[in-house]
Amino acid sequence: MGEAQPLRLDVDGYDNVTQALRDLFDSYPGLAKGETFGFSEIPECGGKSVFTDTGATIYTESESITGHITQMCQYPLTVVFRTAGLSENKKAAAKEWLDNFGRWLERQEVTIDGEAYKLKDYPPLAGNRKIKSISRQTPAFLSQVNDDKTEDWVMSINARYRNEFDTF
Repeated sequence: MGEAQPLRLDVDGYDNVTQALRDLFDSYPGLAKGETFGFSEIPECGGKSVFTDTGATIYTESESITGHITQMCQYPLTVVFRTAGLSENKKAAAKEWLDNFGRWLERQEVTIDGEAYKLKDYPPLAGNRKIKSISRQTPAFLSQVNDDKTEDWVMSINARYRNEFDTF
């Protein structure tokens, strides 16, 4: 049995969910002071960025006899960590950084510089949308080595959220 195909895009939720996820990613305690994630672009020399795959999509939708709509939605993303001059140990560290980021998004405890961190809650969304889970779809892996010898380490994640509203 194959994976369900999306019903349609959650156009109204896209901007709100995107901004909430960007804010969440930028709050990761493993980022260097002043460091943030880019969105859909990454400097040639290196950095961290998030790219949307399909945007926010509605996967299931149900309507009660009173006109209450419940939609289950998902927002797949690809996280890219571009870095240069990697020795074998630095490659392992880049992979570990991304894997820890994924664990943190899944609300698992991670240790950064000897201190334990655990994400308590996902950020609130506008309206009646609520993030239910964020999960890794792949482990971190080396995607490509660029002409300038920088390397792109990537990880696919999926944010799932619920949207509820009344039609009457």
